Amino acid sequence: MSSADHGQHGDADDERTELDAVESVETYETTEGIVFYDVRNPLAWVKANHSVSLPDQV
Repeated sequence: MSSADHGQHGDADDERTELDAVESVETYETTEGIVFYDVRNPLAWVKANHSVSLPDQV
């Protein structure tokens, strides 16, 4: 595959990867807030020192 071919398909591949990632995320609510986790790897954890509003990240 040439670099030109990759450029034509790269955006579609990136979009599909992003959709797959979104589809594998679920949530549950705790007293401190909402926990997001990957259903394909529920034991994976991300630790943050502060929270962010998801609409601000999109």
